Amino acid sequence: MTEDYFATKFRSARDEVLYDLHLDSSERCSGDAEAPTGWFAGMVITADEIHAIARRPEVVEFQFKGQFPLTDTGLTDQFAGFFLIGGNDQGFVYVERCISQADLDGRIAELDAAYGAWLDTDEDNI
Repeated sequence: MTEDYFATKFRSARDEVLYDLHLDSSERCSGDAEAPTGWFAGMVITADEIHAIARRPEVVEFQFKGQFPLTDTGLTDQFAGFFLIGGNDQGFVYVERCISQADLDGRIAELDAAYGAWLDTDEDNI
């Protein structure tokens, strides 16, 4: 039996795990929760990393609850890829799956530019 995922600050169990992985990573983070862009970071997960992800306690817990497949192959479908992770001043976290590294880099560049413009405007109002 699959338990329904009770959405909190995350939209799904996958997003919650990706956020935890982001916290454990050394990926660069930019933005600010107070900015219109929020904070944001890119994350790339390869198929080779799925075995380690599958052994994380939060993944095992969600597997037990029926939220994730029990096989590494099934987890690869959900976790391997290019992700943009971000959050806002209310603590909500979002995850956007990108189709390629170039797509992810482009999204980060867009957000970096918008964040930079917000910083410039904010400094002008001081």
